[in-house]
Amino acid sequence: MVLINLLLISAIVVFIVDISGAVDSLKSGLKRILTKGVMKDSDYSLKPIDCSLCMTFWSGIIYLLCTGNFT
Repeated sequence: MVLINLLLISAIVVFIVDISGAVDSLKSGLKRILTKGVMKDSDYSLKPIDCSLCMTFWSGIIYLLCTGNFT
């Protein structure tokens, strides 16, 4: 059951990070807040957040720790 849950977590994370565009909205809002509109391009990287492989890894580790299945 744990492997199925990890597979579903990875599918959800990939959909949110790569397909939905939520990360782009987060980056543009963060850019607007931090630079007060001075920075014009949004071509920068927020490495664990905008990388679906990184987010899948870390969310899988957090899931395993919370459920007590980390061995």
